[in-house]
Amino acid sequence: MNSESAQRILLVEDNPGDARLIAEILNRIGDIEMVTASTLSEALGYLREQRWDVVLLDLGLPDSEGIETLEKVQPVAQKACVVVLTGIESEEIGIQAIRQGAADYIVKGYVDARMLSASLRYAIERKNVTEALEESERNMGKAQSIAHVGSWEWDISRDTLYWSDELYRIFGLSPQEFASTYEAFINTIHPNDRKYVKQNIEEVFKTKKPFDSTHRIVRPDGSERVVEDQGEPTVAEDGTLVKIVGTVQDITERTKAEQALRKSKERYKLHFVSVSDIIFSVGANATITDISPSVEGILGYKPEDLEGKSFAELGIMTPESLERAIANTVRVFSGANLPVQVYEFITKEGNQIFGEITAKALVKDGQVISTFNVARDITERKRAEDALKESEDKFRTIFENVNDEIMYLDMDGRIIDVNDRVETISGWKREEVVGRHFSEFDFLDPASISGFTDSFTRAMQGEKTELVSIKAKRKDGTRVFIEASTSLIERDGVPQNLLITVRDVSDRIRVEEALKESEANWRSLTENSPDQIMTLDLDARIIFANHLVSSWTKKPTIGTSFYDHTLEEYKPVVRKCFNEVLSTGKTSEFESVSRDDKGDLHYLESYVGPVMRPGRVSGLTVRLADITQRKQSEKALLQANTELNFLNELAGTLAQCTTAKDVLDRALDMTLESLDLNVGMIYTLTDDHESLTLDAYSGISEQSARTCRTIDVGSNVKSGSKEATSTEDHLITLARDAIQSIGLPFCAISLLKSHNLPRGLICVATQEYREFPKKHYRLMETVGAEVGVAVEQTQLLEQLKELSRTDDLTGLDNRRRFYEVMDLEIDRATRYKGSFSLVLLDLDNLKYYNDRYGHTNGDAVLRNFARVLKSALRKSDMPFRYGGDEFIAILPSTSEKMAQRCIERVRSQWMNSARSPMNENPQLNFSTGVIQFPSDAETSDALIFLADTALYHSKRSGGGQDTMVSELVPSEQDALGIATSDQVYALAATVDAKDPYTYGHSTRVAHVAGMIGKAIGLSRMELENLNSAALLHDIGKVGIPDSILSKPKKLTDEEWLLVKKHSAEGANIVGYMKELRIITPFIRHHHEWFDGNGYPDGLSGDEIPIEARIISIADAYDTMTTDRTYRKAMSPDLALTELQRYGGTQFDLQLVEVFCEKMRESVQNSTGDGE
Repeated sequence: MNSESAQRILLVEDNPGDARLIAEILNRIGDIEMVTASTLSEALGYLREQRWDVVLLDLGLPDSEGIETLEKVQPVAQKACVVVLTGIESEEIGIQAIRQGAADYIVKGYVDARMLSASLRYAIERKNVTEALEESERNMGKAQSIAHVGSWEWDISRDTLYWSDELYRIFGLSPQEFASTYEAFINTIHPNDRKYVKQNIEEVFKTKKPFDSTHRIVRPDGSERVVEDQGEPTVAEDGTLVKIVGTVQDITERTKAEQALRKSKERYKLHFVSVSDIIFSVGANATITDISPSVEGILGYKPEDLEGKSFAELGIMTPESLERAIANTVRVFSGANLPVQVYEFITKEGNQIFGEITAKALVKDGQVISTFNVARDITERKRAEDALKESEDKFRTIFENVNDEIMYLDMDGRIIDVNDRVETISGWKREEVVGRHFSEFDFLDPASISGFTDSFTRAMQGEKTELVSIKAKRKDGTRVFIEASTSLIERDGVPQNLLITVRDVSDRIRVEEALKESEANWRSLTENSPDQIMTLDLDARIIFANHLVSSWTKKPTIGTSFYDHTLEEYKPVVRKCFNEVLSTGKTSEFESVSRDDKGDLHYLESYVGPVMRPGRVSGLTVRLADITQRKQSEKALLQANTELNFLNELAGTLAQCTTAKDVLDRALDMTLESLDLNVGMIYTLTDDHESLTLDAYSGISEQSARTCRTIDVGSNVKSGSKEATSTEDHLITLARDAIQSIGLPFCAISLLKSHNLPRGLICVATQEYREFPKKHYRLMETVGAEVGVAVEQTQLLEQLKELSRTDDLTGLDNRRRFYEVMDLEIDRATRYKGSFSLVLLDLDNLKYYNDRYGHTNGDAVLRNFARVLKSALRKSDMPFRYGGDEFIAILPSTSEKMAQRCIERVRSQWMNSARSPMNENPQLNFSTGVIQFPSDAETSDALIFLADTALYHSKRSGGGQDTMVSELVPSEQDALGIATSDQVYALAATVDAKDPYTYGHSTRVAHVAGMIGKAIGLSRMELENLNSAALLHDIGKVGIPDSILSKPKKLTDEEWLLVKKHSAEGANIVGYMKELRIITPFIRHHHEWFDGNGYPDGLSGDEIPIEARIISIADAYDTMTTDRTYRKAMSPDLALTELQRYGGTQFDLQLVEVFCEKMRESVQNSTGDGE
């Protein structure tokens, strides 16, 4: 009974009989050391003097009665469990006793060894768990002290606050000074923060959600602290807020974010309730024979649900526990004594709980017949043990992973434990430190010893200490700056250990020193910089400026806004730049203009950068440089470049002008645009130098232009005279008077010059007052020189053009000019749907005249005929010398009959004129060929060709005849041919040769057409006609410009319409030849489509002559197999495939098949010959 494992029980019982009975029961339990006290006074003496595990307390004693007995015992019992064992059978008193802290309440009349044993075991286990929990809470308190975090719990119904020791230290209070109520807590908060905190608490009551707030508190000594307060509400099942549990951390001294210590999740106390044990018996076959009704309260099963069934059948244990339980039952039946076993049970609701079972064998006649078992629900204890382990693990995790070095010392100064940070900070390994005395390590700088020693001494005396900044020395001798704090760890009010926390702040110290050095460098830089440097706050207020007075800015007073020193028009630019830097944290720049104290403007270039604080922009730095001189240089350079570009553009533009008028107009427009003016004039000096003529103007009315159109100069202007300067001034004065006379008082005038001689004037003017700068005069002088030379050049060019298009002999426009006018007249007549006549004239027998009288007289005849021609024709008519003895005339808006009358008038005047200087009268009549546009032809080549054909007809008729193209179509019996077929074939060859890509095209088309014609059985005459038509099918292209025929890109709609006319035009040309008239349908319709979508007449099917259908196929085949400007040639096979694809739509499918068959035969024959 005196072994260390025996439980010490104090029995407080005044009835000797009950005392003996209880003693006997306890003796049967075993391992019990019991002492009896018969009075309360005696019991209190035992409790004060000795340690007890359990107190069995009778409430009815000689010197105390009822629940008051328990109330007097509890404070003295210390850690002993009190079990009430009384004869008072009262449920109310039992409940009250449990609430007062009794481990159990047993009525004497019902007690037996089993019940008492179970109660004692439960009480002792509860005591052990409670002590472990208290130890865990002490460790939690130490962890809170390390992390400077205090915990609290608010019982809302009782309005009672529980604070941890650390929380009292944070608030500077002792438990005796704090009323532990909500109102007392609110009173500790800074007055300005109370409303905010109350709102947070009210929000918790509304939402039942956690809260997190940062606010100030006021300590009793008047000092303020900033704390971070977090709380978690607990809500009952009915939705009522029961309590709030939280933490408070002192963050006043924190300069950097520290890794927050994990707070223990175990913020609540374990509440134990009295639970009756389960008593049951198990038979030899592991079947439950009987079980107490208490099983229903623990597992949810009634006794009858379990009795008579084995563990395996019931499923009330986990598989692993079931396996062990069966094995242990077998061992008990074998006579083994087993210690208490712990199993996992499954309740009826499916929940897992832990239970411990004590099993004893029941023996009868030397045989074990069953086992007697007591099962107790230890789920709560198990959870408490797990929670304790979890709390210890968390504490160890914090201890090992905190960034600070932590050392545990005993009260003698010997190091008990350190974390791994000791090596990082001091250079000593853990195994080199643990077990040694703190004083053995010489790591303190002499200047720091006293401060640390004082803190150490105060901590040992239980006083509160602050952080101490120390200059320390590492193991290797290097210096390190640290902050250290020392605190005392007590247990039950007795000092146990010292806790020293060390933090390495070397980096911070170095940063602070570097910052000081940087600030010194910055101030030196800014004070000696030629630029003005300012620092602004977030509102652009000046908080620093290196030059308070500058020669180019107004005085930037500290505290004023930067915008106060910015011109109004530049404020948006500055504000945009500042906002960009503040939002992005990147540098930017802008240019602005400032006005100094004298009112002078200065150009400034400003560079703006952010002032950075950890994680944010806290202001701006601005460097302003005066770039006025640079701007002025840039402006002058830009002006010079602008003038140079203008003059280059002007020279290029004037070089492209072909007339003097164009030169003057373009020069005036460009000059006004360059000078940003809209009124200007250019005068030119007449050839006799007697007057100035207004040849170009802009911005004045026609009336004003008429008023000053001519300025009389007089005879003072002499080329190369000594009075040149005065002459120039004279011209300028005359022009200024003329310009002012039309209401333009302000003007600038410069001379137009060529070869340093005046050629005219260029003037710009305005009605409003304006001083014209020197650069304007300089520009106008340059323009005047350019224009003077350009005018002279265009005049020379016009003279050359006139000479190049005039016939030297007759004075009429020559053949070159005829073609220019011809194209213009065709465009005019086409645009206005008009017409004109073209007359080709040829002097008869002029060759004979030249041979007889000589070419000099012949030339006189030609000049005389030209004179007569020009005289007899109307003013609107245009005669030309076409070449040799041929003349040609364009008669606008003239019908065929009107053209005949004009010719008759010319012939009449010519025949009556003196034609021979020798007074002889040879027959020098003339013949004509006349054609109408557009009825006879629509292109210049066709018009000339047919007019020449008609002239040829007149010459063959004996001369002196006039033939109209419309009269050339003879009757079917007419045997007279207009032209020979050789001429037409030659013309077709000319057309064929116009494009090198299509050279030989007509010949190849004729060959392919003949192949198809022979294959379908055409006669010899039909084949000859087919050959002629194929050769001449493109003769209508004679009137299409080469630029269209050889164009590499897609034709425009207008160009395509012109090309589509060639088939009808070709038919018209060929129709003038009797022997070829039969083939005109073949030429006209060779672009018709078999489905009717072709041109020019939209024929389809058999309406298209078969010869035209054959030529269509041959033309397409040769086109596809020949290189063109816009593509490469196709292979013959691919071309045949394309023909077949369009058979029935564009082409006659039967003819396509015949052609394809002939081509295949040709290939086979050539292959066979090769073999």
